[in-house]
Formats: sequence, structure tokens, C-alpha cells
Amino acid sequence: MLKVHILCCGIRYGLGEGSLYHHFKQAWMQKIQSLQFVGKGNNLCPTIHIIDLARLAKRVIDDNIVKPYIFAVDRTKNPTQKRIVQAISNGIGTGKIVSEDPEKIP
Repeated sequence: MLKVHILCCGIRYGLGEGSLYHHFKQAWMQKIQSLQFVGKGNNLCPTIHIIDLARLAKRVIDDNIVKPYIFAVDRTKNPTQKRIVQAISNGIGTGKIVSEDPEKIP
């Protein structure tokens, strides 16, 4: 009698979610000159706003959707790590970004 749905969501943002908090804080405080991304930054990082995810969960319940697996991501074109970090830096930071060597990250 239990219906199970699996919502595979992208990186959650908005309303204090912690995934991008570090980048937003660094950009806002401007304690560093450039925001960092790892390697080439070409890896895809699909995202979703937490309110959109909540609306989707409600819709799945209300509309009795029968799909067991649902991918919940926004429609950002080419959501790479580098583009996300660049957008944060442009919006509230210095506009500068820098690549961090993945071998040097603890």
C-alpha cells in the first residue's frame, strides 16, 4: 500500500542550503580575490532551487504521478562547475575566478 517515488535532484540552492554556501559567503565577504573551482571546471553540476524541489514533491503527491524515478533539475544550459562559480563571482563578488589543482585539495 506504500507508493515510493525517488526524486534525484540536482545541487540544491536557495533558502540557506549549504552546497553553494561557501562560494556565496566568500563572494559576499570578498576576503579572497578570486573564487575557486576544481580542475578545468567542465564537470556538469545540475542545480535546482529548493522551492522548485518542494513544488515538485507536492505535485507528485497531488497529481498522483506514477513515475518511480524523477530527475529534478532546473533548465540551466550547460551547468558546469566553472559557469556556476563565475555567475556567483559576477553577481556578488569581484568577478574573478581561479582554477584549483585537484591534487592539492585535502
